[in-house]
Amino acid sequence: MRSSKARTVIAIPPPEAIDDPTMQLEVKSGEVSTLIAALDALLRERAMAYQIASDYLARRHQPQIDQTSFGLAHVICLKRLLEARLDDVKQATP
Repeated sequence: MRSSKARTVIAIPPPEAIDDPTMQLEVKSGEVSTLIAALDALLRERAMAYQIASDYLARRHQPQIDQTSFGLAHVICLKRLLEARLDDVKQATP
């Protein structure tokens, strides 16, 4: 029998439907921590790319890009979802 301490099931929502999870994955708590760190790094990279693109367009007096083009909101939502699930697992563990 598997230990409930070692694994947790998390829902990964598709980007176009953040509030409608359709895929279930079984991952260890440590793997969730790694995913959170990876999403944090992805968020930093995309935010930097957005800033570079915005600065470039501003210097050229062109219209700014919409942040949705860089998926920042999706990355933030996924990261918060995983953090909440990890917190739930930690609180449930004696």
